[in-house]
Amino acid sequence: MRQLNIIILSVCLALISTSVWSQKSFFPANPSASVFQKLTSIDGLSQGSINIIVQDKNGFIWIGTNDGLNRYDGYNINVYRNNVDDTLSISCNQIRKILIDNNNILWIGTEKGLNRFDPRGSKFQHHSNIKLGADVFVQNMDIDENGKIWIISKDSRLISSSTIN
Repeated sequence: MRQLNIIILSVCLALISTSVWSQKSFFPANPSASVFQKLTSIDGLSQGSINIIVQDKNGFIWIGTNDGLNRYDGYNINVYRNNVDDTLSISCNQIRKILIDNNNILWIGTEKGLNRFDPRGSKFQHHSNIKLGADVFVQNMDIDENGKIWIISKDSRLISSSTIN
């Protein structure tokens, strides 16, 4: 009987050790394969103080700072800033929130309102004429399942995209 127990115990230990050793390691086989890249103003980033980072459907990384909207393609950074002489530039350089809708359109919340940006045309459309007040400081925002944008302003107002002109 004792010999049977030893055989059963040996088989169980062999099965357990086989399943444990066949699991993937917590550490990658090639540690250099999972490397983070640091981006700074030396690389072209508009500023080191980052408020938001998102990735669009094309793989571009969009970075919102207090000095503009940055698009990183893995090699280069393009910076979009407000130009008072260009009505198609972003309304404000202080980027608070970036959302990407189902059509890959960027919705950028700034301290002076909401901006719509289609990356294919590189033109901004300002949505600062909100019925509850012009140039709303966008504190936060989100898109619901119906595609409606909900904004929380700095003064705690809840604004829906149906109130945007």
